[in-house]
Amino acid sequence: MDDDLKHIVNLLVEDDVKGAYLLVLDVTTKVRFHCGSLGKITIPKGLYLYVGSALGVGGVKSRVLRYFNRPLVGKWHIDKLLNTGKVSIRAVICIFSSSRVESMIYNELMRTGFKATIKRFGSTDTKDETHLLYSQTSLSNTIARISSILFKLGLRFRSFLY
Repeated sequence: MDDDLKHIVNLLVEDDVKGAYLLVLDVTTKVRFHCGSLGKITIPKGLYLYVGSALGVGGVKSRVLRYFNRPLVGKWHIDKLLNTGKVSIRAVICIFSSSRVESMIYNELMRTGFKATIKRFGSTDTKDETHLLYSQTSLSNTIARISSILFKLGLRFRSFLY
């Protein structure tokens, strides 16, 4: 599954385009792991969103593709979660913008009913509470809600589902 999604992103996302991204994650069973300065973390089974930025070298494509090459080096909180082996990437939403938009996206996701999870997870470089959100709905409903939010915000994006 991950290889198919990786191949699709690799083919359809242009190189070096800056922006942000959302990973839709299926945590298949309760996960416990150590996450650097956040300490010991427990994440219940369920559907989650991770909001990330991709303004550096390589842009969105480079940042997203690295998540399919496991084990990850463990540089970021999300790496540690993905390295547990109990999480699959069900969808990737690539947002194309030269501006830093992940906080704007996070705030709109929170306003529309997605739930904050672990404080400071993935958000230590922003004022946001977290960048790992819980979705209380199905995968298809979650994607539809995200698409609606991104349209409303006037952002250009592409969704990849598996």
